[in-house]
Amino acid sequence: MKVFRRNIIFFLLATLFVACGLFQGNYYRPQRTANGLYLFLEVATDSLYGYHPDTPIKIGGFKKQVGEQNIYGYLGSITSTKPNEFFNFQRVGGCCEFRHPDGFAEIAFLDVYKLYFPKKDSSVVLFFDTYNLDTLKIAKGFRSL
Repeated sequence: MKVFRRNIIFFLLATLFVACGLFQGNYYRPQRTANGLYLFLEVATDSLYGYHPDTPIKIGGFKKQVGEQNIYGYLGSITSTKPNEFFNFQRVGGCCEFRHPDGFAEIAFLDVYKLYFPKKDSSVVLFFDTYNLDTLKIAKGFRSL
């Protein structure tokens, strides 16, 4: 009887570990190329996507401490829709507090990046959510490399 009970316990624990491994991060995972760039499937239909704190680019990665790396991969994977128009980017800071279980005291912030277009002497601001991950889209005014 002890052997049977031990086998049942082993089976249940093994099932639990396998299930946790299979369902860990059970969400959309964007495809990346060998050099870390993202492969996008579509351009955002919402003109505010990424440009407004209410519709940030949900890039994910905070839990595995790769949020900034994910943002750099995203920004390195897009370019202007106009030929020969390049941009530089810089993190401006965090903003727009929201509640998330992984945040410090369940408080999280969006990451804000400014993209500079030297030829036009202009810039735009994009908002990134590193706490949540959703299907990545290309923000309006940009295209995939």
